[in-house]
Amino acid sequence: MRFTSANNGYLPETTKQVIAVVRDPKTFMHNRYIQYVPTPYPMAVWTEVERTQFSRLLQSGETVWTDGEARPVNRQNRLRHTTKTADSIRHDIGWMLGYQTIENTNLYQVRPAHMTMATHQLINQIYSDTWTELTTSGNYPSGHTDTATNVAGAKLDTGTLSNPYYAKFLLYCGELINRVTGGVVQITDLVAIMNPKTAKLIGVSAEMRQWFANSVLADKVYADPHQAVDRNFGLPPVYQGVEQIVETKAYTTTAQDVTSGTDTPSYSYFVPDNTVLVMSRKGGIDSLPGEMPFSSVQMFYYAGGRNKETAQGPYEVGEGIDSLLAVESFDDPRNRRVEGHVSCQYVSKLVAPWTAFYCTSATG
Repeated sequence: MRFTSANNGYLPETTKQVIAVVRDPKTFMHNRYIQYVPTPYPMAVWTEVERTQFSRLLQSGETVWTDGEARPVNRQNRLRHTTKTADSIRHDIGWMLGYQTIENTNLYQVRPAHMTMATHQLINQIYSDTWTELTTSGNYPSGHTDTATNVAGAKLDTGTLSNPYYAKFLLYCGELINRVTGGVVQITDLVAIMNPKTAKLIGVSAEMRQWFANSVLADKVYADPHQAVDRNFGLPPVYQGVEQIVETKAYTTTAQDVTSGTDTPSYSYFVPDNTVLVMSRKGGIDSLPGEMPFSSVQMFYYAGGRNKETAQGPYEVGEGIDSLLAVESFDDPRNRRVEGHVSCQYVSKLVAPWTAFYCTSATG
């Protein structure tokens, strides 16, 4: 309890200003390159149709139809498909507060704050699982992962106007992916993803500085407030036809010191340092007629088995109960407390690795 002193006649009151490092889940960068696919069962099932048949050039003897003769049958000209599966895993992050804590905390809205905390922590788990999938070299076919020096001739942050190594790298990836997809995936369908440390090194390279100094597009890029030059740590929004995405999501494994209330965490980015991943943008590849487009990486999520009575908002990423995250709270009058949970059942898979290229040792 506070009392007025002999020197003043007022009681301090909160300004309702709350300092908290949080972010709207809809604004996270992974929404720009991960395609979310709902699945009706806990196991994700998808079909991969052999892609080479669509690009195959048949021999003249297989296609010529002479007048009066029976038309070619081509009995062997069939599609082969493979059914693939992956088990989704359900993750849940919870919190618990007593009635007294809720009733007597007037500095901020304590229940929504804890739900926001749990939401961010679950998104961290999604990031971790997705980038483990994307940075496992064994998930890529031969020729789709290598060092920058082997691909472009040098590290990507050492480029100049006469030796633009980053441009060489992007054009190499664009040509490779275009060729192995039979010309379907264009370089403009691709995105390049890196963390701020890697982007900063490439962004201040002589290649980038000279590109901005000489390009007729530079004025438009800098003049447009919606362009992402500053947000991209010096990289243009699009370079050599490839969209540049700087993935800024970072994490720490340090738990809060509940005794002293202080901690000295160290932070790391989910995208490893000195790596660049080039892949198809979200929904950038057309599938068979009537089927949904797809991207290099898909996140299959299962929304079944949820309790509609306990669903809360507005913390859900998607629309309604079938959204990506399930946010629930439970009142416990007997023990005079409230329990909150954020859950999601999903699995992230690199379903089209031949539409991606994973570059390691990208910068010096």
